[in-house]
Amino acid sequence: MEEDRMLKEALSVAKIHPALDDAVFHDMPDFSKTGDKKFADMLYVYFKLCSILDYDSRFWVSGESSGPFAKEHNKISKLSKITPENNLIVCYEFNVIFHKMLEKIGIKSEIDNQTNKNILLTNYGEKHIDIKIPTEQFEGEFSKGFIPLYGYVDVNSIKISDEKILDNLGLKEEHKKFANKILQIVKEQARIEEKKQKKNQETEQKIEQLEKLYKQLGENKDIALTDQEKLKILFEQVSRVDLNTFASVEYMRKLYKAIDSTLTETKTKYVSLRERIGNEEDCYDMIGMFFLETEKGTSYIKLTPPNKLESISHDDLEKDFMSGKIDYIHLKHVFRPEFIIPKIESPFLDEKYKKDYVEYQNFVKKASLYENEDKKELLEGIKETYFPNKDFNDYFDYLIEKGVTFNKSEDAQKEENTTSKTKPQSL
Repeated sequence: MEEDRMLKEALSVAKIHPALDDAVFHDMPDFSKTGDKKFADMLYVYFKLCSILDYDSRFWVSGESSGPFAKEHNKISKLSKITPENNLIVCYEFNVIFHKMLEKIGIKSEIDNQTNKNILLTNYGEKHIDIKIPTEQFEGEFSKGFIPLYGYVDVNSIKISDEKILDNLGLKEEHKKFANKILQIVKEQARIEEKKQKKNQETEQKIEQLEKLYKQLGENKDIALTDQEKLKILFEQVSRVDLNTFASVEYMRKLYKAIDSTLTETKTKYVSLRERIGNEEDCYDMIGMFFLETEKGTSYIKLTPPNKLESISHDDLEKDFMSGKIDYIHLKHVFRPEFIIPKIESPFLDEKYKKDYVEYQNFVKKASLYENEDKKELLEGIKETYFPNKDFNDYFDYLIEKGVTFNKSEDAQKEENTTSKTKPQSL
């Protein structure tokens, strides 16, 4: 089967679509007068490829290599179908394409995986891969023997934050300045800033001015905007973006981070979530969710990429969580307590953290029997083992307010649930 061919073989047989090849190379400047042509060529091809391609968020939030979208990505033949229009990729696709393009212009690169040094002998699409560039082929001194490149991250970074994509290269300051010049050439060619504003929609302020304003909100005392005005600016800007799903959700995060510390009248939170696509249980894509709490009440605002913002009621949002239509992104390296949406029950959280919560509460009860000094020491130990994180405790407090119980045996709880349909469901 095509899916069972080795990565090593994929590197030798992979074909690049002429349209993608042309999109990368047709505007490539002559860097022979820069002082380090190879380094400039490598950076240009990397940045250009990042500007053209987008990461497939459906693959990422639907189980990655074990999910329903893996099959379409682990076919070697798909590489030859990737174009500027058909541009959704995952890590191994990006790196095989980049590797082939560097080969074309005489630059050495290596496929890498930190935990599996025999990565070339694994099946194509089976494992995550990175790419690294040996630095001895470039002029000047580098702090490392190679430049690690993470195209699957930087396809978003280039569209969201110059600082982030430059920091990801791990370069010395002098090389970072050089790289930034190449980056700006690519961004101008790709007209990335225009993609942050919907075409055919006029705006009085460019995105750079808005981002500058956000930064000034916390620094300049002469700018006195209410929370409502700041959020209005934020939502107006989001309604203009024209980015791919992943980049859109993360761009919203960037804008929100620029103002969240300045919001004094409103309790807010912005979280990346996943939403089911169609009727398939395991097929998801990314959305963003805003939580706003003021004296007047609580609001939930959903971002459907690239730019649709709509209010959703508490009851409807909780219903969507309970049915699995909307859910947290389960990836271990992604989900954190601070991502919990306040006052919304989630089967994922119930299943994953109920046992820890019960054990934590039992420890707290035991600690109350100790003298003050012993109690303090015991509680400190609990903090290192369990999760007395405010977001978790607030979540379980909310469930208790709803009438959900934690300490009853499974049999007792089942019996209670069958005798009274009106009682809330136990975890």
